[in-house]
Amino acid sequence: VAEYPARQFIAYNKHTSTGIAVFSRHPLKTVRAATLRWVPSALSSDAAEAYREYWAKGHPDGGDGFYVRPLREIQVVYEGKAIGLTPIHLAQPWRQLSKQADGKVDFALKTMSELYFGTSNPLITQLAVLSNWLKAGTTPEKLVLGDFNLPRSFAGVPTLGFRRLERVLDSAIPRVENSFPTPSSPHSYPPMQIDHAFVAGDLQATAAGVLPLKGSDHYPVYVVVR
Repeated sequence: VAEYPARQFIAYNKHTSTGIAVFSRHPLKTVRAATLRWVPSALSSDAAEAYREYWAKGHPDGGDGFYVRPLREIQVVYEGKAIGLTPIHLAQPWRQLSKQADGKVDFALKTMSELYFGTSNPLITQLAVLSNWLKAGTTPEKLVLGDFNLPRSFAGVPTLGFRRLERVLDSAIPRVENSFPTPSSPHSYPPMQIDHAFVAGDLQATAAGVLPLKGSDHYPVYVVVR
C-alpha cells in the first residue's frame, strides 16, 4: 500500500460506509462528482412509487441504500498528460428480480428479458446516466472500469447495456473473458464477464484482460494504457 501514496475512498451513498477505493502512485484530483440515480427521472410520482415497489420491496430507505452509487471523474496526470479516471460499481437488480420470479426458469427468462430488452430497470437507468455524464466530461482521455454488474454477452450476443456503452466508449478488453463468479464465490451463476474496462479519446489500451487470481468472488481486471 505504501507504493500508492495517493488514495481516495468514495462511499456508495449516505446510507452505508462501504464504497470504492482508488490507489495511485500519482496525485489524484476529483474534477467532477455526481450521483448515479436508479429511478428513471421521466416517471410520474405514481409510476416511480410502483417502480420502487417492484425493484426495492423489502429494502430500507426505499431502495436508495442498496441502489444509489457515486459517480466521479478523477484526474490523474502522468508524463504531462491528463487522464480522467471513473471507477465504477453499478447496482445489481438481479437479486431483487429473483424474488419476483416463479422458480429458476422464470428467473432466467426475466433476467434475459431485462438484459436484452429492458429499458426501465435500475441497471439500465444507471447506464443511461453514466453515458450522458461521460459525454459531458472535462477530460477527453478517459479510463472507465470496475464492476458494472452487466454481463457483456451471452452466446456471443452483446447485451443492450453493453451495446449502449460501446456507443460512447471503446472496450479495452477485446473479447469475452469471464470475471464472475470465482470458485470461492457463494453464488451459483453461470460464468460471465460483468467487470469491464473502457477507454475514450486518444487513450489506447495496449493490454487488458482478466487475471485468474483468488481471494474474491470476482476476478480482477487489468488494463495498460498509453
